[in-house]
Amino acid sequence: MGGDRVRAAADRLLGRELRRCREARGLTLRQVAPVIRGAVSKISRLERGESPPRPRDVRDLARYYGVDADEMRAMERLLEQARDCEWNEQFSDGIPDFLKRLIQREGDGANYVTRARALDGYRNALANLRGAAASHDESPALILAARRRFGSAGTRVG
Repeated sequence: MGGDRVRAAADRLLGRELRRCREARGLTLRQVAPVIRGAVSKISRLERGESPPRPRDVRDLARYYGVDADEMRAMERLLEQARDCEWNEQFSDGIPDFLKRLIQREGDGANYVTRARALDGYRNALANLRGAAASHDESPALILAARRRFGSAGTRVG
């Protein structure tokens, strides 16, 4: 979750910097859209931090704006932070909303499988403490017994 905030902040900062450079040169969105082979709306989303920046687009705009080496290094650092994301987020401006939801659900499913495996390991560890093999039917009872015995912080109670 913290990574999401860092990426969003990097997107916004990079977008503000690109807008500052464009406006400092007196250029309009319509004039710079062809530089990245995109529409005015794409430039607008990029400058507002609403669309993930592509390295090629950022470099092409920076070159077109004539930014100096220090500005380019700052943009590159922001670009690295903005690109630190899931693979599908890198292409989100070209993925339809319904497909984004499916990809997100797939990720949620992977998290569920991971949690289920962790629960299986927890159940088996509790069963080993009891000296018996655990079945899925026993899981809730074992977890409650462990909570009563060890408390919520994992320290033994009573």
